[in-house]
Amino acid sequence: MGENLPSADIWEAGGGRELSEKLRLLKEREGFTTQMLADCSGVPLGTLNKILSGATKDPSLKTVERLARLFGLPMRYFCDVYPSGQSRAALLEQEVEQPLLLTEEEYQLIWSLRRFTGRERRILLTMVKTFDALHRPDSPARQVLPCYLPTRAEGGRTAVNSIAVRHISVKDGETARAADFAVVLYGSAMEPAYHAGEVLALSHRPAGQDEIGLFNLNGEGYIRLYQKVRGGVRLAALNRAFPNISVEEGSQFCCLGTVVGRLDLL
Repeated sequence: MGENLPSADIWEAGGGRELSEKLRLLKEREGFTTQMLADCSGVPLGTLNKILSGATKDPSLKTVERLARLFGLPMRYFCDVYPSGQSRAALLEQEVEQPLLLTEEEYQLIWSLRRFTGRERRILLTMVKTFDALHRPDSPARQVLPCYLPTRAEGGRTAVNSIAVRHISVKDGETARAADFAVVLYGSAMEPAYHAGEVLALSHRPAGQDEIGLFNLNGEGYIRLYQKVRGGVRLAALNRAFPNISVEEGSQFCCLGTVVGRLDLL
């Protein structure tokens, strides 16, 4: 892999480099093959090979837009050979007509975001939307729901007695109207259906066979697929990296609700 890009500033690492080098740096940071990069960005494999080989130095605007969107970087990262070491504030301010009135802490947050992998950014941005909704004024076409936020979680489970409750405003719609409460999903056990940081809508109805629900098992909270199997009940993870959980006889077990979809925060 060469450079330790996950902990390096990807913008500064690209300073003074040609487009082919910048794209190779990003591939290394994300752990992409060229085929994976094509699949995720929508840029044809042949086009990417030409960029990586240096044969194409000035790709189309559509190609640049797709790469910028995938990696969460401004388009000028792919268009300019800017000097290495140029100040972060100057780089950001050149992208808008007026200077950005940001504190040093806010600059640090922006640049930290640019160092994250794509998956880390998606999780963080979803969580930011969740907490931002708690501070926004009321708006029309909304529903207000109690939302359960884990304050201590590990291994895909959450201690039930560590959950905090807040009220959030969500976009009105069929899913929101069917919900009795909301939960912020922790962990990736339910990928690809649901991702960490998403806000899920739940009804109080107990989960049926092969439905996703919220369960209390011996004081630990799990969001899993409910399955009746020979010999008992199994709480199944959709992500094969996580083990299924068998509910043993004599366990304290109950279903707290059934997932009816994901919510859009206001």
